[in-house]
This record gives sequence, C-alpha cells and structure tokens, in this order.
Amino acid sequence: MNKTASVEEFDELLELIRIEKEKDLEEYKKKIQRLSLQERTQNGVAWYPLQVTKQGYTLGSRAYVVVERTKQLGEEHRFRSGKPVRLFTMQQIDGKHEQTG
Repeated sequence: MNKTASVEEFDELLELIRIEKEKDLEEYKKKIQRLSLQERTQNGVAWYPLQVTKQGYTLGSRAYVVVERTKQLGEEHRFRSGKPVRLFTMQQIDGKHEQTG
C-alpha cells in the first residue's frame, strides 16, 4: 500500500468516526428528551430546582449564568464548569419550555 492510499484510508476512517459520533450524540439527545424531569435529575443530567446567583456578559460579549442547586446538594451530576448547557423554564415561552441559544 502506498502512502497516498494510506492517507486516503485514514481520511475515510476519520469521516466514519465523525459520522458515528454525530449519530451517537443524536441518540443520546433523544434518550434524554424522553426522560421525565425527575429521571433527568436522578441521572445527574438536570438540576431542578436551581437558583440563578449571577448573570452577565464577558469581555467578548458572551453571556454567562452562575447557578446553584437548591436540592440534591450532595448528589452526583455530570455538569462541569465551562461546558455548554441547556436552560429550561417551567413556564412556556413561544409554546416551548426549552430554549436553545
């Protein structure tokens, strides 16, 4: 196998891995969306209820929100500082509870 064929094979493998990663993420999102709020909280993928303690914008005009849990304080969770999250409200906004942004 020549060098060009090897590079092409690796490019194909990288593309397949990218596709697999996207499909896995789609399945994970579907699985989480089917769970009730209580199940999401028990699985550590949702905090409810919570208290917003600080909000604003960074120097680069990026919005930030600092929150604290008000219940299940000692429970394990999957959140990490600096990672993206989705916020939701129990009130409907434009017919939806969850907003992306």
